[in-house]
Amino acid sequence: MCGWQRKDLWVTKRREVLRGFAAGEGLRELARSMAEDALKAGRPVSYMKEGGLDDITARDVAEAAEMGCADAGEVLAVSGRYFGRGLAMLVDILNPERIVAGGIYARAGRFLKDEMEKELRREALPASVNACCILPCGLGEQIGDYGAVMAALEMWRNEEHEGKDAERGVEKLSGIYKFSCLRSQRLL
Repeated sequence: MCGWQRKDLWVTKRREVLRGFAAGEGLRELARSMAEDALKAGRPVSYMKEGGLDDITARDVAEAAEMGCADAGEVLAVSGRYFGRGLAMLVDILNPERIVAGGIYARAGRFLKDEMEKELRREALPASVNACCILPCGLGEQIGDYGAVMAALEMWRNEEHEGKDAERGVEKLSGIYKFSCLRSQRLL
């Protein structure tokens, strides 16, 4: 049984299937688990660097997939299936015309897309899924930066613009921006 199907991993992730498997941190955990299983079976792991299992990142997986490594492609395919399941729920509930996806889909969508679409078509209502288009976000790597600036501006706008409140707004903006930069460096 593959590590991503093991009961212990599934129990910790089942309440967050979409984020737990189709986002940077979840993808990293999925890749680590699948790498651990491959190593136990005596198979090499293309996306594992010198630091071992603990240093595997979503970026490593995507880079290995770009180089044509089948094991990395399988990690992204599994992630794509879970992403498709999550999107199917959104499509059935909200019936949107368009979903704009950022994160891992914006960065490595071509490796997720086939499995995501198969699962989406299998799980969602046909009329709803046929009316919906899934697109990668147009802002790419800067999406977190724009989000941080907008959140800080909104907080600042809602506070008084004088004295300590204005200084606090600038501090919040700086903190959010730093968090966004650190997060984008750590995740894919």
